[in-house]
Amino acid sequence: MVAIQRELLSHQLEELIKSIPDEGKFINLLHEILGFYSDRVYHPGESGTVKYSVPSYRVPNPLIQMIARKLSTDLPIDNDRFHQLIDLIWKENWLETQLIAIELARAVYHNQPDVIFGYFYEWNTGRLDRIVARRMGDAFLPGIIPDYSDDVLKLLEDWDVEDRLKNRNALITMKIMVEDHQFENFPGVFSIFSDILSSLDTKILPDATSFLHSLIQRSPVEVIYYLKQQSIVIENNLFNNLIRNASNELNEPNKSDILAILRERKNRR
Repeated sequence: MVAIQRELLSHQLEELIKSIPDEGKFINLLHEILGFYSDRVYHPGESGTVKYSVPSYRVPNPLIQMIARKLSTDLPIDNDRFHQLIDLIWKENWLETQLIAIELARAVYHNQPDVIFGYFYEWNTGRLDRIVARRMGDAFLPGIIPDYSDDVLKLLEDWDVEDRLKNRNALITMKIMVEDHQFENFPGVFSIFSDILSSLDTKILPDATSFLHSLIQRSPVEVIYYLKQQSIVIENNLFNNLIRNASNELNEPNKSDILAILRERKNRR
């Protein structure tokens, strides 16, 4: 991975901005910049490396931020043209181009929740890499929860519960939502979580555990009652692992209350 050379990068970004009238040239230059700073020692399948569901240059995150900041502040284009540019960058379908598009949308339209929700809805119709889903949630959800939380949950409800990637991204999205104290629709997340629990597997167990921990922190009484009900109907043995894992990070009395669910479940079987 090439270290970011600020003077050189500044020149590269100036050339990128000059190329805006020619979309093809703009996209080529953007890929050249990302390729220049890519991780050239990465080898697919290498132990300890993170796998993505889309192609990635594996550039440092500050580079993403610097590109997005430059484009959002220095481009001499109107609002409609910005929409076109963001869509153009997103549709390149690389990890980095999607992250840049997210940061651009947040920077330009942060005061327009209707526009931000439009991007969130449209981009979530595809199968997003978890890194992209998390960045989008962090960037978009705080600004749209007051007006669009029910719409976000409706979108998640329509996802295929047999799709592991979709389930993982739903858990990531709902975790961000329940951690925001503007959010109050707990029955909505219970409904979606119930569907996910029915097809829970070891690949998404860590995300389910993380979500459940955040959910308990927000509304312990409601969540523990909900889990008691689920423990009666859920046959999946990973439910036990989920409860046990979530309890590890809890304090009393929540820890004892949630472990009691496991004891009651064992006694019924």
